[in-house]
Amino acid sequence: MPGILAFGTTEGTDIDLRKSGGTRPLDDTVTLVEATYHSARYVLGGTSERRDFGGDGKSDIFLHNPTTGANYLWTMDAYQVMNSSQVSGLGAPWRIAALADFTGDGKADVLWHNTDTYANYLWTMNGSSITASQPVAGNGAGWSVAGAGDFNGDGKNDILWRHSGGGNYLWLMNGASVATSQPLELLATGWAVGGIGDLNGDGKDDILWRNTANGANYLWQMNGASVSASGSVPSLTPSWSVGGVGDFNGDGKDDILWRQPETGTSVVWRMNGSAVLATSSLESLGTAWIVAQADDFNGDGTDDILWRNTLTGSNYLWTMANGGPQISSFVATLATDWNMGTSEPTAASRAPRRDFGCDGKSDVFLHNPTTGANYLWTMNGYQVTNSSPVPGLAAPWRIAALADFTGDGKADVLWHNTDTYANYLWTMNGSSITASQPVAGNGAGWSVAGAGDFNGDGKNDVLWRHSDGGNYLWLMNGVSVTTSQPLELLSTDWMVGGIGDFNGDGKDDILWRNTLSGANYMWQMNGASVTSSAGVASIAVAWSVGGIGDFNGDGKEDILWRNTATGANAIWRMNGSASAGFFSLELLDTAWHVAQVDDFNGDGIDDILWSNNTTGANYQWTMVNSSVSTGHSVTSLATDWSMGTSQASTTAPRTPRFDFGGDGKSDVFLHNPTTGANYLWTMDGYQVISPSQVPGLGAPWRIAALGDFNGDDKADVLWHNTDTYENYLWTMNGSSVTASQPVAGNGAGWSVAGTGDFDGDGREDILWRHTGGGNYLWLMNGASVATSQPLELLSTDWVVGGVGDLNGDGKDDILWRNTASGINYLWQMNGASVSSSTGVASMATAWSVGGVGDLNGDGKADILWRNTATGANAVWRMNGAAVTASSSLELLDTAWHVAQVDDFNGDGTDDILWYNTTSGSSYLWTMANGGPQVSSSVATLATDWEMGLLAVMPFS
Repeated sequence: MPGILAFGTTEGTDIDLRKSGGTRPLDDTVTLVEATYHSARYVLGGTSERRDFGGDGKSDIFLHNPTTGANYLWTMDAYQVMNSSQVSGLGAPWRIAALADFTGDGKADVLWHNTDTYANYLWTMNGSSITASQPVAGNGAGWSVAGAGDFNGDGKNDILWRHSGGGNYLWLMNGASVATSQPLELLATGWAVGGIGDLNGDGKDDILWRNTANGANYLWQMNGASVSASGSVPSLTPSWSVGGVGDFNGDGKDDILWRQPETGTSVVWRMNGSAVLATSSLESLGTAWIVAQADDFNGDGTDDILWRNTLTGSNYLWTMANGGPQISSFVATLATDWNMGTSEPTAASRAPRRDFGCDGKSDVFLHNPTTGANYLWTMNGYQVTNSSPVPGLAAPWRIAALADFTGDGKADVLWHNTDTYANYLWTMNGSSITASQPVAGNGAGWSVAGAGDFNGDGKNDVLWRHSDGGNYLWLMNGVSVTTSQPLELLSTDWMVGGIGDFNGDGKDDILWRNTLSGANYMWQMNGASVTSSAGVASIAVAWSVGGIGDFNGDGKEDILWRNTATGANAIWRMNGSASAGFFSLELLDTAWHVAQVDDFNGDGIDDILWSNNTTGANYQWTMVNSSVSTGHSVTSLATDWSMGTSQASTTAPRTPRFDFGGDGKSDVFLHNPTTGANYLWTMDGYQVISPSQVPGLGAPWRIAALGDFNGDDKADVLWHNTDTYENYLWTMNGSSVTASQPVAGNGAGWSVAGTGDFDGDGREDILWRHTGGGNYLWLMNGASVATSQPLELLSTDWVVGGVGDLNGDGKDDILWRNTASGINYLWQMNGASVSSSTGVASMATAWSVGGVGDLNGDGKADILWRNTATGANAVWRMNGAAVTASSSLELLDTAWHVAQVDDFNGDGTDDILWYNTTSGSSYLWTMANGGPQVSSSVATLATDWEMGLLAVMPFS
């Protein structure tokens, strides 16, 4: 095989991976592995293993392409690449577990690990040649190589295994054979292997442990498979990570290179066992620089530091003497999609999920669900460096996911049609669509619950969830489904809280959240298989998952929690399903919501982008060590744009709103808009006890509201004349009109948007809304207006979603819904004043409020949602503006409409009356605990009749 020559020795020159004598550059592209801490399973930076593949006493550099499986070896002489040689390839799911001399021949070897089967293979190397390939015993699921070192001083490297549950094993090796297998002390998952090296100079490598939560450090001085001494090392705040372990002053004892990724600061601790003899600060480098390797590149007996820039691909070598850099030399530039050394990606080298331009920084995709317009904001930290239009796609198309499905390092857009259930993938290059291709669909009831790379191949996969609780996982290769696997069915109380790599194994996991109990569960994934299912600490249902991201740069994603009632925020730092730390963040009022969690500045730590539902303002928190480092305003955006993707009531039971007879049970008012005829059904549960004729009133008179306006516990009828804008109130006693009185009008453009008892006096009041966005509230006393109060003007994208007592204070509140963005807001009322204005969780615009009522009998009105496209139904149990639980209801085809939400059987819990506008059939769902207890047929009605609230004139 011809050798690979490396050309270019000055700054800015690329390495040309070209076979000697050839002219065609190889197509392979490769990524560097950051040597800073990224997992409890891997070593923080360099180890005592020497990467001298040729036996010349000088360290070399092994390159691996995790996408193509290609490998190269750079033979080094200090900073010079003397030869670049191709090595046999080995692709996913094989990953490099360690580079070290396992045979004792003075030449480094390659230990491979299969992340699917957990098999291991050792390549015995002679330069770039593989002299032997032999299987090595495996430890099974949950175990990973935490590091390699010569722990017994026999000149052959050994293996330290660590389990995701905290277990540790040490294998003394003789080539590919395990000579001794010894369990070591179990350590909590907050501890990670900081590095491996001979810190006491006895010729045997030791293990440096680091607690990623509190910054504590510990050293196990090793004698073979035994810990001969265990001592604490001075602690260092968790913002620091071990960049590498090596002998930087040539005294025969390895030292510790510390790196603070957030600031670029570096420090060397000269060690004598667990004692720090001296500390020296090194030159500060920007946060894009990482330690790629710590080893002796010039053969002088002192380890040197190889630096790698994750943004530019530049590499520099610091030749070390006496603990500090003696010379700094440019090595070469290498494309940033190659790995140097072990192939496990780190937080800094992981591409942001929504990086459309492949510059290592997250971008923001904007979509207007009303117009279908799309834009891409190219980001550099909090700055929008470019705003580019993207071709539009309007309803019923919705964005299902933003992720890299092709493995090119650039985010793509997966679209879903809510009417036809078709799916399309836009392959993106920045704001340009390079391909638009159909993707298979799952049909009615299925929706994309999330996207993640579940098999670690660099391509995102799709998690589907059905409205009945079914789950499917599709492993994807671009638009092709390579594997379709059903997963365990979970009740609809469970929802996908988030998707991310919580255990740092390079494969995304699934966080489940129970919206009723607050319980949480994690599925750790290996492709389409759940390798581990474990409980995660519970948290009250007022808290929701705001986002998933790696907020401390340890290579394991964490959970951002948001309290939708109070605006409180917190981070759980995760190690698999275990919480490794809790961090409270600044409180933000509930108008703010998390728009995106991703790495916007390319420092390997995810940041948080906030958006204000009311003002359209946007703000970014740049994160450091799970805390907010800086906060910056980001360009504002109109609120119709979207970015990417309890105490019991102390009030007496409320009289049903539509109880015309005063028996504590709701009745049904019927109106024929063609003939003007009216009827009243007196109800007892689902049974029509008495159908009674009511005097007629035809067009242009329409029913504006049904409710008790005079406080006699019997519903009345408010009429509105659409020609003259007059209003009349019929005071009712059953089907009899006891009084007919004029009510003041507001004139052209004004309509009744809703009625409710806003001051708690037992009488319905009127909320007026103008076609121009104006709002007025009239506190009523029968047909008289006691108080007339203007309210805040809201744009016409906002409609009254419903009126009800959502906080249980005996006064009705107003639920506002933005039909363009899906944003919801609650005005908690005290008479004609808004006592509190609070954001409610958003809901996609395909959903509309079917009704508002107390569906679980806790004295607080809840929200009934109906998807007008799919027929899906759901209930949000409310405590003020907070969603305390969410439950899915039976799917009904779109010919069914919610006619009324009220208490039909007098049990204190509101029920749901359905009407089929095609067949005239009606059904009653008797509700208990937020779900239907009984479903009963009521009666059939000719379809030219309007029933209940369907007879009420809609707001124009």
